[in-house]
Amino acid sequence: GGTALVGGVLAGLGALAMKAHVLLALPFLLVASLAVYVLGCLGMGALSYSSRCQLQDRESPTLREAIQFARENAAALTVTPFLLSIAWIAPLLALVLITLVVKIPYVGPVGTGALFGVHILLSAATLFLVVTAGIGSLYTPVIVAFEETGVKATVRVLIEFVRRSTARIVFWGAKPSLAQIPFALLVIGVAAAILAP
Repeated sequence: GGTALVGGVLAGLGALAMKAHVLLALPFLLVASLAVYVLGCLGMGALSYSSRCQLQDRESPTLREAIQFARENAAALTVTPFLLSIAWIAPLLALVLITLVVKIPYVGPVGTGALFGVHILLSAATLFLVVTAGIGSLYTPVIVAFEETGVKATVRVLIEFVRRSTARIVFWGAKPSLAQIPFALLVIGVAAAILAP
């Protein structure tokens, strides 16, 4: 609620500033986006901390305690997803630079093979970091709540988590859909039987 309120107030101020000049609205919109992002991360961190206490059969923290935890871990909660969201750009840029700089006919057969291997490694790193960024945006609050780590350690834990658990996460997400397939086939079969002459 607070996140939407802050974002709404700043967006409203941006709309008022835009009446004077379009460029005056940009700072308000940038600050609104940043405020919504930071408050959203802190809110998810506070909720994850509360969930951790319940899972560990501890007394549920008060709202103030949960918010205090989120504030104490603000860097890990906010910086980690941001770093992961831009990390994939580095191997992609390296791939583009190699493609622009190195001319394959001039590197010889061994160089061409090595260059092909480098292309595969950089492409795999880009894909892995994109997946890590997607999963990290969901799991960062949980990891911070349970591990109480800083930015570096949280990134390390997330990368290890993605490396070990990507297939499991995808399967968990697909299981509800797979469970609906037999039900859908049954409904279609019953409907076909009813409508058949």
